Amino acid sequence: MKVHAIRKTVASYVEFLESREGHRWTYLYSIIKHFHIHWDPLSSSLATCFDQSLKSDVSRRIWRRESFDARSMMLKFIEIEPDYVRQMFRDLYDESKAVDARIDRFRFYCDELLQLIRQHEPNKSIPGHDQDATMISFYLSGRYPDKYAIYPGFAVFEQALRQFESPKQLQFDDLDRFFKVCNAINTIGRKDPVLQEIWNKRFEGSPEFGQYLQWTSEMILATGRNTLF
Repeated sequence: MKVHAIRKTVASYVEFLESREGHRWTYLYSIIKHFHIHWDPLSSSLATCFDQSLKSDVSRRIWRRESFDARSMMLKFIEIEPDYVRQMFRDLYDESKAVDARIDRFRFYCDELLQLIRQHEPNKSIPGHDQDATMISFYLSGRYPDKYAIYPGFAVFEQALRQFESPKQLQFDDLDRFFKVCNAINTIGRKDPVLQEIWNKRFEGSPEFGQYLQWTSEMILATGRNTLF
């Protein structure tokens, strides 16, 4: 990626924030905060806790879309193997290990539980568990809002990488690369005084949002089209 290209995109993002569309994705900060406050993998009432952690008065498209219901599938996982799910999230949140390894292991756990459900319900068609890259990034950003952001989808991220003049093409939903890009953007954006002033005004009632890494994902969303959100 080219620093000058990122700075140019940050400048365009500032213009976006000052436009009529500037609050389009503000609700994503709120759902991250809600998950951060309410989700506890050690809860004795795990299903209720998880269900109450996924709330939005604006949009539920992160966890529920056409032919996609990550919330219901995770609740089904909890129903059949709550302790296994607790272990899934403990491992995902273990910052002593590399994030790509944690994500791979989380997906492995989900695949195992999906097979178990299919064995329990052999006459029912269950195409997948819907714990995709966006959901996993949401679980991570909800736990560590200052370290992770919500993945906007392959098409949007691929377009952003082209705008950043990245020489390496995106081949798959690479969350490890996405988080690295977000942190690189964050390093540059935090030095922009105009952006800082806008954040102070924008998040006056919720100053913690100004510390979230989610702004980098929002900037990527603002560069792209066909977004999930």
